[in-house]
Amino acid sequence: GSGTHVMAVCQPSVPVLAAAAVMAEDDDPCQAASMTLMGGPIDTRRNPTAVNMFADGKSVDWFRRHVIMNVPFPHPGFMRAVYPGFLQLSGFMSMN
Repeated sequence: GSGTHVMAVCQPSVPVLAAAAVMAEDDDPCQAASMTLMGGPIDTRRNPTAVNMFADGKSVDWFRRHVIMNVPFPHPGFMRAVYPGFLQLSGFMSMN
């Protein structure tokens, strides 16, 4: 709501920036009073990291075949195609 301050660290910087821009364009009364973006990859073409270079070397089809999995039974979203959090976490941990 009005008077709220929003902060994004790393990956959420892009959606926070987009939401703030849309809300400002719409003159939304609930737009944040301030926005702090820390370490977010706003434009990954600038100063690419090893992760960016790895991703650039693979096709979208490669990612579909290797990192997209179906939610197993009996979990909510059964059979929905997802990028599992454990893959994100293990990838992040291996880079740091």
